[in-house]
Amino acid sequence: MTQNLERAGTPAPAPPPSSPPPPAGPPDRRGVRVWMILLVLSTVAVFAYVLPPYLGLDPAKATVPLPPEFPTKYAMLVGHILFGSIAMVTMCLQVWPWLRREHPAIHRRSGRLYVFAGVLPSVVLSFYLLVTSFGGPGWVGRASLAALWFITTLVGYVRARQRRYQEHRRFMIYSFALTMEALSGRLLANGLMLAMGMTPGEIPTEQAAAMMTAAEASAWLGWVVNLMIAAWWLDGRGSRRKPGAKTKAGTGTVRGPAATAPSS
Repeated sequence: MTQNLERAGTPAPAPPPSSPPPPAGPPDRRGVRVWMILLVLSTVAVFAYVLPPYLGLDPAKATVPLPPEFPTKYAMLVGHILFGSIAMVTMCLQVWPWLRREHPAIHRRSGRLYVFAGVLPSVVLSFYLLVTSFGGPGWVGRASLAALWFITTLVGYVRARQRRYQEHRRFMIYSFALTMEALSGRLLANGLMLAMGMTPGEIPTEQAAAMMTAAEASAWLGWVVNLMIAAWWLDGRGSRRKPGAKTKAGTGTVRGPAATAPSS
């Protein structure tokens, strides 16, 4: 009985320590390839839709109104499309993980092209185009898009120059989301018109109000939804950050295995 009491008072042996979690496996390269292929195909689709009417430099084929009181609008429109096309091509290079990892110098040079030969001149010309269509359908949404596109891209570039790479990547991902409005905005506009029984490009006068509603909605949803997806993706990436990564308070720079240095 004494032995039983001694056994009863003996604490249970501690369970063996749990084994450490398995190390993170290599990135899903197949998923990255699929993502890059879809991005390139989307960019080609935008070019196929936007560029043909302007290849011959014929103002009569322009897809937007050209009021006679703004004789330089066509030239500004062609420049906006040209610089926007450069932004989309260099954007594909910027988000390519293999290029960023294996050839950082090319990543930096294409990043400068993205900023100074793509986004910024395209945005500046878009402000002129907005002036020529002041008060039209979707004007406020497009003006907000242009302002945010300019700000996120410029701040992302400045953060790279400051070597605050985590903030640089965050703002450049937002810039990427706004660049992709060239695709999502057109898909939404045409989709809304088809849902309302209209054929894009052939809008009867009695359906002008419905067309303006579709234009207003797509001018906002085309980039707001993109930003929401980008924010969701960034938050998800942050929650899966490796435990060894530490962020300096107030700087946004990272020390540890999660640190990266993709500067534009």
